[in-house]
Amino acid sequence: MNKKTTWILVVCLALFACLVAQVLIRKEVAINFEVLADPDFLLAVEPQQAGATPECHRGEDFNFVITASAVSGFVGDIALSAENLPTGVTVTFGDPVLNPAGIMQTLMTVVIAVDAPIGPISFLIVGTEVNE
Repeated sequence: MNKKTTWILVVCLALFACLVAQVLIRKEVAINFEVLADPDFLLAVEPQQAGATPECHRGEDFNFVITASAVSGFVGDIALSAENLPTGVTVTFGDPVLNPAGIMQTLMTVVIAVDAPIGPISFLIVGTEVNE
């Protein structure tokens, strides 16, 4: 082997060693975090009639307790309303605004008018976050 060939071989081996070192040297940094759900709330109605439909007569009223609970750090106010009320049915709330950090429950009264249609009744209780 002549000096030129030896020199080229040394340079090639040095380059190969650098490439191998770059490929074999690896550093890692672990990043740990948790993705949280957006703040939210839940509403519950008591008494809840599991699988049963309560019976009522015209001119009667029924009381239910609506409870709000915070999920994932929710801290806002919740405005309650009733939607899709059938003819002859009215709903009132003792306190129409709940806050899971303070007022968590309210009494909901459902009044069936004396002239309400006969048949099944269904409607929605809606909780909406109040943006100030």
